[in-house]
Amino acid sequence: MGSVPKFPLLPTHWIDYPSPATALIHHLGQAIAQQQIHRPAAPWSVPIYMTDLGEWRSSLVLERSGLGQGLSWGRQLLSDLGSFSCSQVNSTAQGAGGWTFWLQSPGWLHARLPPWALALCLQGLMRTPPQLRPAPAQNRPCLESSHSNRTEIEAAVLDGLQYAHARCCHLLHLGAETGLIALAFQDGYPLLLDPLAQLPWLDANQQLWCSHPAEVALLRSLLQFPASLQRQNRYYLPISSTQIALCSPPAQYLGQYLGNLVEQFAQFHRLCNIFGEVKHQHPNQATARLGLLLILQPVLAFVLRSLLAAEAPTEA
Repeated sequence: MGSVPKFPLLPTHWIDYPSPATALIHHLGQAIAQQQIHRPAAPWSVPIYMTDLGEWRSSLVLERSGLGQGLSWGRQLLSDLGSFSCSQVNSTAQGAGGWTFWLQSPGWLHARLPPWALALCLQGLMRTPPQLRPAPAQNRPCLESSHSNRTEIEAAVLDGLQYAHARCCHLLHLGAETGLIALAFQDGYPLLLDPLAQLPWLDANQQLWCSHPAEVALLRSLLQFPASLQRQNRYYLPISSTQIALCSPPAQYLGQYLGNLVEQFAQFHRLCNIFGEVKHQHPNQATARLGLLLILQPVLAFVLRSLLAAEAPTEA
């Protein structure tokens, strides 16, 4: 890695992507605003840790306790959080609930999404690729080019990202050819034939099919994107429930996240079979794994083309 530039005080870009992490942080920001707390000019970061698949923990209340506000402020925050619904994560949920919030002594704030709500989120992410949008000119005091970010990323990580993208496209081709998933391909890039098609994310026990440790690790990274591009465990408050501010250049954290993503895909590719015995005995599990790749592929393409100004090959 090269030298790591400092973060500017204001965002240079917005990333539009309806991940649950983005929506959760956005709603925390709304609840904080209800408390009429003075905060500095955006972007203001909040501490969020993903403790398990679909579960987050924040030291936000602990930090306010240090200012003498304690658990009473946290309980009021919980009251304001109570109106949050999955509709802010996925517009197709039609206002259905899902989030559970609670406080744990000495002041940890917890949030959880149950498997059915996670399945709705995955369904939304599968058909909504991330998009990079420039912030207004007055919010861009310092902007480095994507090429600058690229020079900060180790060559092995870049090669790994391009290989992972090509393998995703290849596996999705095979999935379409074998009838596991209905896809079309444009310039080698997969597209759902029916954008409203529902994938079998849940098993007969209403638990996520994605339960293998390698699947869980990859899924956790995807559920936290793009908030995970920011400083570790401190995420900037989003512009909306789908747009998060990206301060440029986040080279150090971008490199860490992408290096982990490459390794997680390698583990998934090695340990989580899609075809052969899995396809014949558990076709829904195989389709759910293809759905995970259908979420991963546009994230990889976005990172390669929009953040690193590199090619996103469809063939290895």
